[in-house]
Amino acid sequence: MLSKIIEGDLNVAQSEKLIESHKAVKPVLRRTVVAKDSRIQLAVNTVNEAISSIRNVGIPVNSEEAEYESYYQIVIQLKK
Repeated sequence: MLSKIIEGDLNVAQSEKLIESHKAVKPVLRRTVVAKDSRIQLAVNTVNEAISSIRNVGIPVNSEEAEYESYYQIVIQLKK
């Protein structure tokens, strides 16, 4: 923006018009990722924290997460 003002050798009034026109044209940001239900997200985070705690104790753990239309699946495998 500043470079346009300097290159165009714009005066104050022209600079203000340029800034106002730039303010008027703001891109609309749309969220493309569908947010999970907050209760589901809380449950998933709790399970992930538990898995992390098990790993910290030294037990090997494998986990897989999958999201389906009607449910969220978490598979946890603990090595003997």
